[in-house]
Amino acid sequence: MRASWISKADWFIIVFDLTNKKTLTEDAAEWFTEISSLKSREERNVLLVGNKGDLNIDIEVTGLEALEWAEERGIEYLEVSAKSYDSVVKAFNKVLKMDCAKNNEKVQEFSIVVCGGGETGKSAISVQFYRGVSISTVSNI
Repeated sequence: MRASWISKADWFIIVFDLTNKKTLTEDAAEWFTEISSLKSREERNVLLVGNKGDLNIDIEVTGLEALEWAEERGIEYLEVSAKSYDSVVKAFNKVLKMDCAKNNEKVQEFSIVVCGGGETGKSAISVQFYRGVSISTVSNI
């Protein structure tokens, strides 16, 4: 089932928990491997997102470690806190900018899959983003 929606998706946000190294070295690695096995390099559109950046004391993965992990795989990296709407929007805006750059600045419809291991905050990131979009859309009417 995962293979089916991976093959249909345009973009992937792989979320890991900055306070739990295993979520990068095992969970994110597993997701990246599976995406890579189903998508060619040209079709593999991935943003690695380190969540829980607000928990400075408990950090197990530094920004440099995460950036190096992402660069080794040819993907972008961004650090967020799902507690902050502005921070979460940066991740989705980054995907939008990368998609526009890839498509000669043309905005087009695309799908995003937010994935990662358990307890990484992927649901919180999605809910925070959609809540903000809904609130902004309603307030602009």
